[in-house]
Amino acid sequence: MDADRPDLMSLANELLEVILSCDCLQHEDILSVRLVSSRLYAVCTSHKLWKQKALNRWSHWHNVAIDNDNWYEIYKKRHCLEQILLKEIDTIAENCHEEQIITSDYYGGIDQIIAKPNSVTSISSAMECLEEFLDNNKWDKLTMRYYARLVTKYLCHCRLEFDFGQFLALPNEEQSPELGFSLMAYWMTSSYKVDTIKDVSQHLDQIAEKVADLLKSKMVQLCFTYASFTRDDWITDHTESERILLAINQVLFTQLNFQGNRDNYYDENNVVIDKVLENRYGTTLTICVLYLAIATRLGVKLEFVSFISHFMLRWLSNSSANEEERYKYIDVLDGGKLKTRQECLEMVSFPPFHTLEIIPTKELLCIAISNLVNELQRSMPYHDNLLHLQLIRGLNLRLVLDSDDSSIRFMYLHLLAQVKAYDLKIIEDTLEKGNSQVFQMTPRFEKYLTTLLQKKCEKATQNQTVKLRSDYPQVVFRIGDTLYHKKYNFQCVVYGWDPVCSKGEMWIYQNGINQLNEGQNQPFYNVLGADGSERYAAQENLESIRLTEYIRHPELGRYFNCFDVITCTHIPNKQLSKRYPEDCLDAKQ
Repeated sequence: MDADRPDLMSLANELLEVILSCDCLQHEDILSVRLVSSRLYAVCTSHKLWKQKALNRWSHWHNVAIDNDNWYEIYKKRHCLEQILLKEIDTIAENCHEEQIITSDYYGGIDQIIAKPNSVTSISSAMECLEEFLDNNKWDKLTMRYYARLVTKYLCHCRLEFDFGQFLALPNEEQSPELGFSLMAYWMTSSYKVDTIKDVSQHLDQIAEKVADLLKSKMVQLCFTYASFTRDDWITDHTESERILLAINQVLFTQLNFQGNRDNYYDENNVVIDKVLENRYGTTLTICVLYLAIATRLGVKLEFVSFISHFMLRWLSNSSANEEERYKYIDVLDGGKLKTRQECLEMVSFPPFHTLEIIPTKELLCIAISNLVNELQRSMPYHDNLLHLQLIRGLNLRLVLDSDDSSIRFMYLHLLAQVKAYDLKIIEDTLEKGNSQVFQMTPRFEKYLTTLLQKKCEKATQNQTVKLRSDYPQVVFRIGDTLYHKKYNFQCVVYGWDPVCSKGEMWIYQNGINQLNEGQNQPFYNVLGADGSERYAAQENLESIRLTEYIRHPELGRYFNCFDVITCTHIPNKQLSKRYPEDCLDAKQ
């Protein structure tokens, strides 16, 4: 060795740490280096080095305060958790390739991973791991990314189910509709972000401050300091309360122009509180939630009440009057107008017996979900997978709120069965509760559950059909080919094919297949469209094209692992390769 050239060991420990913290060195490399000498062992086990390696690998930790200084253990635990999660995700991908909807029994391995004494911490750590994985692997590992997103949504629901349990355990008067509907919104969108909850609260604070500023400009002095308000400080002066409500109306409906979204009621944005605040559109229910939250911040106590066509809020306007006249009702569909009971009843021809009665928050959540479910059922064609999934999510939340409702269980299981999905946990739990007489189960319902169990077992033992191109020379396009639909003008990628149309007579008639030149006796292809659609297209309507990047479709990772920029083809994952072995062999070559 040249004496004039310093070797590695001649460098200061600080420089060695800088070198070893380089991104090009993996943790396996550092563990190997530490075996060289006692000095390198000390350098390779320094907390400063492992902190830098951890921050380089998991960037979100830059904004997180961690009390533990043993960064080697922190790195080791996070790495092990990540590897266990990815291994389990690979298992889910293998087992669930044919599943349109993955039911909870397939997540048994994930349940075991997060089943620790502090389950909330375990869920949060697992979600952080997967979010980092998704952020760092945007252009490859499409299949792992696809199932990692599904597992993240499942973990989100696990966390929300825990939070709902704590929320529902509170006394009725402590169950805040604002928090309850925030949790409901996150459930329906399969997202859980504490920052979003804080943003919603801050946004409502800002609206309340606008109302307070408006009142001050009109020389109305609030009787409390905004920041120090508590629930024991309700304003008792009815005149002052009415001025506050009128000011809320002016800010919310005139200045900010919040409205009920009548045209597209079942849009999920109508029940997502942060989206309602952003778009200023929502259902009467979510607008009422916002109105109540703002009034609460300003010291006016309101209560939810039922009405035949929509929800209203009740305000005690005259505590000395009789029951019929002591309350006024806030109609958010009418700009927050204060109405008497008689004026409300005159809005309908035949008012129901229980109209304008107080609704507890739990019942309010159940009604909200039931209304959304009913609207989805009326509006949804059953071939719409997205709305079908939304409907199942809603029913799943309805079961979280009231697990003993047998009719909701039946509806949930029936909807799953329509896409050949069978939730083993719910089926077995329903049978157990029915046998224990938690709820009444008719012989017909019990027989249906037994049938679902049989179908679940039959599905598990079914062999996957293998299709060989060599048997069907008329099939021109291969799995992974990028095509252009000549009739409907969209780009797409092939993920399946049939030598002739396999759809039923009704579908063939509705789509005018017999009017095609080759009719139904030509190859048909399952394609994912760049417009987000999934279609079944005739060969004569398709032509091959070359793309320099993959088709962007939410289901792409279910079938393909990456995009080959040289051949301009999508490379099938191992699950699809088993079904179309010759296609996939050609694609890889």
